[in-house]
Amino acid sequence: MNLKRNPSGKYETNRHFESSLPGVYIVGPLAGNDQAIIAAGEGAEAAIA
Repeated sequence: MNLKRNPSGKYETNRHFESSLPGVYIVGPLAGNDQAIIAAGEGAEAAIA
């Protein structure tokens, strides 16, 4: 997959954590958040988006 990255190397997402490839969501450490509780929240938000 060729997903867009920002200048710091993190994957770019919209406000629902969807990547530049529709239907592919980026959460947790791949989105730049290393804490498990944040990753869990982001995953839940992506699931209901």
